[in-house]
Amino acid sequence: MKNNLRKTFSLVLLANLLAFSPLSFAEDKLYTVTDGNVLDEETYKGFIIHRNQCARCHASFGQGMIGPNLADSMNNLTREEFDDIVTNGRMAMPPWKASAEVMAGLDNLYAYFKARADGAIGEVRPKKAQ
Repeated sequence: MKNNLRKTFSLVLLANLLAFSPLSFAEDKLYTVTDGNVLDEETYKGFIIHRNQCARCHASFGQGMIGPNLADSMNNLTREEFDDIVTNGRMAMPPWKASAEVMAGLDNLYAYFKARADGAIGEVRPKKAQ
């Protein structure tokens, strides 16, 4: 009886340790920013798309111009909402579903805008990590 109780307790303890270990909470990092403006390669691709397609309405650093401030917007959007807005447009923003560059780089663009929204990149021109 004691032996079964020990086995049960051990299994419950092991299950809890595994369930609440740091590995279970690990999340892929969306972006890496060093020195305030050096971006990992994938996030830098998002910056290039922003510069080529988005900056004309959202300004150089996404601070807003004709279009809204992207840092503010990103703090209030889920990933699904972001994808929908970029793909299908919203109010004055055109849909980008016909743009191969934007659609292929949606993950990169999201990472770049999240880095801006999180304050990881200030209002500076990003550089690509070497």
